[in-house]
Amino acid sequence: MSLRLLQEVLEKQVRRDVLECKDVFVQWIKDVYFTSMQKNSVFRLRREITDITTQNADRLEPLRQEADALMEEVERCPIVAELKDIERKLLCANEACKGLMIASHPDWRRPKTKASPEPEDEAKIAAQKLRIQQSLLEANNRRQALETQLQALQIQANPLLSLHTGARDKYEQLRAELGITKMEAEKDHILVTQGHDRQSKGRLFEEICLPVIHEHIVPKYAEHDPVVLCNVSLRCPRGEFDMVIVKADDLPDGLLDQVSKITGKDDQQPMDAANNTNTNTDSRQVYKYATVLAMVEAKKNINDIADGFDIRQENLSFYTQDLTNYDLALYKNKYFRDGIFDKHVSHVQNGTTYIFDHNSFKQFQRDPVSNLFLDHLYFTSRFNELSPIRNGDFGRLQSRLASDPSIELDSDEYLDDLFEWLRKISVRPTPREVLYLFKDQQSVLLLDDS
Repeated sequence: MSLRLLQEVLEKQVRRDVLECKDVFVQWIKDVYFTSMQKNSVFRLRREITDITTQNADRLEPLRQEADALMEEVERCPIVAELKDIERKLLCANEACKGLMIASHPDWRRPKTKASPEPEDEAKIAAQKLRIQQSLLEANNRRQALETQLQALQIQANPLLSLHTGARDKYEQLRAELGITKMEAEKDHILVTQGHDRQSKGRLFEEICLPVIHEHIVPKYAEHDPVVLCNVSLRCPRGEFDMVIVKADDLPDGLLDQVSKITGKDDQQPMDAANNTNTNTDSRQVYKYATVLAMVEAKKNINDIADGFDIRQENLSFYTQDLTNYDLALYKNKYFRDGIFDKHVSHVQNGTTYIFDHNSFKQFQRDPVSNLFLDHLYFTSRFNELSPIRNGDFGRLQSRLASDPSIELDSDEYLDDLFEWLRKISVRPTPREVLYLFKDQQSVLLLDDS
């Protein structure tokens, strides 16, 4: 396996003007339609479903419209709205009863010790148990009342719901008779299989890239005694880093006491602050503070780098607390309730727990010209031809053609419309434009098996 230069890919003849020149687009769309798309099993199934649906529109469409009209009537019905509200409340009531039943267990509140509890502790436990039992009784009464309400509402809503269900069943029965249901199931099965296959191949490619990263990237940071961490998520709601190269230091003063809270482990053994390890020699755990030196993304398909680059720009805005350059709402979860990276997080690898905070990412600064994070961001991929559009845009183009009742690649009017539509949706930089940002850096490693 050898490495190829990024410049070789950038200099290859790519149809860069697919989105600029109508004639080039026409040639390109015909090429990909009769080669790439029609060889794709999912695309062929979608086309077949579209063709059957179009040919039987006079039978399918009235049934679909009837079912949809009844569905709209169902959604407008106040009884149905109240029914959904009661179902939601009943679900919450069931969860409450379940939690209280667990809490009422005789040993649930008893201290986990072999010694007999003190009399005052016994009295507290008994009082608490009584309160829990009372709460459980009240919760069960609420649940029973909700179940009674639900049954009454179901009886009132049943005629309308039955009409909608009957209409929908007729529509689905005809689709099944025409073979559409079976083809959709086959298509979905292929998509799931392909998804699992891509995931496993992606993991395998990451393993293939590891020796390359150790040979070509890690030495750049040798003075920091770097460590390569793999599949690092740091509780981020959006994205996982394939590889992160870090400098590992002893924990700062005061941080050692917070380890159990940071890692989510309440059963930590007593700590020896001198060497950041457990004093329990049967289960030694090392804790280190991580400073991120570099990030490496492994993309088996070179055209996926563009999307990977976008999400890393967003992620780094989050990790560096650059609040104006990402949507905080997308980063809210149970740990980061405000969508801000304002807490310590941990990653465990080979017996060592690495602690991170926003200062761990101080190495990453925006480029003064492009205003993007470029330095210390690396990509590995296969040496291959670049696509003139993004993979996501190509997928949308493929979906449009798969669901189009009448594809007319010989019609100038049809091609004009398709050309303008593709230009409209292709608003983000193309794979070549993203890679061009790294043309003067050795940040993209391309593997060549030939």
